Amino acid sequence: MKKFLLISALLLSMLSLAKAQNQPRTVGLKLGGAVELSYQHSLKPNTFVEANLGLSYSLSSLSRSMYVNASWNQILYTNKFDNAGVLNFYMGAGPELGIYMYRSILFQKSIPYAGAEGHGAIEFSFDAIPLTLSLDLGLVVKPTLLFVKMPLVDLYDFRSGLGIRYNF
Repeated sequence: MKKFLLISALLLSMLSLAKAQNQPRTVGLKLGGAVELSYQHSLKPNTFVEANLGLSYSLSSLSRSMYVNASWNQILYTNKFDNAGVLNFYMGAGPELGIYMYRSILFQKSIPYAGAEGHGAIEFSFDAIPLTLSLDLGLVVKPTLLFVKMPLVDLYDFRSGLGIRYNF
């Protein structure tokens, strides 16, 4: 657990130092199939990186995942509304590291995993206030859990939710 938190802190600090201070950034929450603390950092006008620290849960199999992921995102469509804001559609992919936790009547087990995540989102950034709202849909594949000998392992997660971010 200590290693996971250390890796998470290092990843977030490296992403914050990736570019000069005049680049647009956002920080906020994503709520839905997972709860995530999200950070976005623009690299170019249509490209940005995103880092998330989150907790996903599955009610059907009594499992949870605590994870950190980073993704490289490309804005595919932009529409500017007069005096209202900007609508963006983007997609991205990247690695994910986490801890898979499974609990049943007979046992409880925690297993580290590595995987890949991909997502798409539609977001709206307001002009009048520093706020961005987004609807996200993503898939995480955890191939390292194939080698675990226990029942009902979630090898993938579908994640969707509402993102609320502060722009600075």
